[in-house]
Amino acid sequence: MKKINITTEFKQMATSLFGGFSGALIALGVYAKFNFWQMSLIVLWILTLGTAFLIVVALSKGVEK
Repeated sequence: MKKINITTEFKQMATSLFGGFSGALIALGVYAKFNFWQMSLIVLWILTLGTAFLIVVALSKGVEK
């Protein structure tokens, strides 16, 4: 049986999802002419998601070894 590497697939999918999601949020903010506080909340949300994503990637790398 061939071992399927799920983590690589997951990382690629999560990266594209995260990129698309953060881009869409920023575009939405610009389009809706959000004020500074709303935009900073969006950026904070993106940073939080990005940090969580990096932790997941680091954990999956630890599992691969």
